[in-house]
Amino acid sequence: MASLLELVGHPPPLQLNSPSTPPNKPKPPNFSNQKPIPNPKVASFPSLSSNRASVNSSTYATVLESCRSSRLGKQVHAHTLRNGFQGHEFVETKLLQMYGKCGCLDDAVQLFEKMSTRNLYSWTAILNGLLMEDLELDFFVFPVVLMISSGFGRVELGKQLHGIVIKNGFVSNTYVGNALIDMYGKCGSLDDAIIVWNNMVEKDRVSWNAIITACAANGMVLEALEFLHRMSFEDGLAPNLISWSAVIGGFSHNGYDEEAIETLRRMQAARIEPNAQTLASVLPACARLQSLSLGKAIHGYSTRHRFMTNSFVVNGLIDVYRRCSDMESCFDIFSKFSVK
Repeated sequence: MASLLELVGHPPPLQLNSPSTPPNKPKPPNFSNQKPIPNPKVASFPSLSSNRASVNSSTYATVLESCRSSRLGKQVHAHTLRNGFQGHEFVETKLLQMYGKCGCLDDAVQLFEKMSTRNLYSWTAILNGLLMEDLELDFFVFPVVLMISSGFGRVELGKQLHGIVIKNGFVSNTYVGNALIDMYGKCGSLDDAIIVWNNMVEKDRVSWNAIITACAANGMVLEALEFLHRMSFEDGLAPNLISWSAVIGGFSHNGYDEEAIETLRRMQAARIEPNAQTLASVLPACARLQSLSLGKAIHGYSTRHRFMTNSFVVNGLIDVYRRCSDMESCFDIFSKFSVK
């Protein structure tokens, strides 16, 4: 940096005036017509050097996506904080991606830990950053992120995570495989779920339940029933409440009403009692068949097991009585248990 004397420069030679002549007073410099000297740091991003009011999250996203320098990226980060974007999910995710791209893992982790809201993109960014640094990841991280992916219903992002799983050597882990099947099933990509299932080295009861649920949720109820049968024959695992309920719900949701009720009977014959979710899923089938006797049986069972606090059970029973023209029972349940 130039010294103060160098910036001032050399003064002009001193001129002595005669005593009778008053000295000329120098005029103050006029800076009104001079152009401001641009800040090279801010000038690197013209969109940030403009009026503060025009800077929004999209502006930061554009700048951060084109940023290839950690030094400039940190300046943009400071700029976001000064403009009140701390805690902004979209902007912080873009910052996280920038830090990962620039190899600033410590800054990425620090930002990630401070984020109040973490979405699938932020999880993917931090995982990619960790993998770029060749750090060892624990296998239990992936099921958590895959669960978030299924919640978003974004199968393309789930496939990216699947790729990270393969690169990190966890594809043979049963816990991770179960999470992959669940994610693909909830995202409507049943073919991918079956591929993961077929490639699994070891399967447990959760694995079977995951593929049964994936088939049932995607309308492949006969395949779900087939997996239910194979479960005990191939691995010697008896289907549990989750297994049976998935098939029952799949039958009822897809209009296989008689099959849903028959599967409920078979479940009870296997000495597995239904819960509120199971009954709530079978009641629409009961209503469509106008089976008043079965509806009353489920009503009594629900009362004895204190399932009448479940709104889905209550609404299902009301629909059964309504379709069976038993309006007295319909209004009785409505007045006692419906949430108004």
